[in-house]
Amino acid sequence: MEVILLFLADFITKRVFEKVSFTIIPGILDFQFIRNTGVGFGLFKGYNLIFIFVALLFLFLLYKYKEEMNKFSLVLLTSGVLGNLTDRILYGGVTDFIAFSFFPTFNLADAYITIAVFWLVIEEIKHKSVV
Repeated sequence: MEVILLFLADFITKRVFEKVSFTIIPGILDFQFIRNTGVGFGLFKGYNLIFIFVALLFLFLLYKYKEEMNKFSLVLLTSGVLGNLTDRILYGGVTDFIAFSFFPTFNLADAYITIAVFWLVIEEIKHKSVV
């Protein structure tokens, strides 16, 4: 259920900001539409089919090893990967819209993935320091 809700939040916000752009904090934060056919920071543009395959493989691995992950990270990673994969399949690239002046434009799915990875790293550090 959580995956569906997060996925829908990502999907709906992407569709809204394909049509609407505006400034939140002048010179710092804008909501503006960008179609990214690459990966983070706009790297490797034009390899959409490869990224679709990688996302499908990643989802398979998440499912296969889900018992070894905490639920929080699993939900965020699954939601984020599904959100960006859906865009790649339907639109040929990922819809980004959150634009800080000091950082590349991103979307909610990207934020989910980033938070999940940080959470996994923190959990691993905590686990290693206890042992």
